[in-house]
Amino acid sequence: MSVDEHLIPIEVLRSTLQQLGAGAPRLGPGTLDSPGEEASVFCQILERYPSRLPAPFNTGIRVFYTRLYWFNRLVQLRRTLSGVDAGLEQQAFKILETPPDGVDWELVDEILEAAKT
Repeated sequence: MSVDEHLIPIEVLRSTLQQLGAGAPRLGPGTLDSPGEEASVFCQILERYPSRLPAPFNTGIRVFYTRLYWFNRLVQLRRTLSGVDAGLEQQAFKILETPPDGVDWELVDEILEAAKT
């Protein structure tokens, strides 16, 4: 199985963002034109609105894996643009401190590696 098979598809995240409408995370000009902005918005959806994701994508473990991917993707993009942000990197580490039951730690390593590219 590939990492993608364990993550919520990007189309589902984009659809959820549209469905949130006025309650959606605030975006600047260009909306999702910037990969960093898209990653940031997806992180907010996964943290604040996981119950708004459609089944079968709203399971705790799938939300955990997807949030882990997108937050670490955001860290990587920000690192590339602005250098290391210790606070942001600490937040990424904190996601790993509260895993749901049944986490596959080998898969977590693969997700972290995939977020770097």
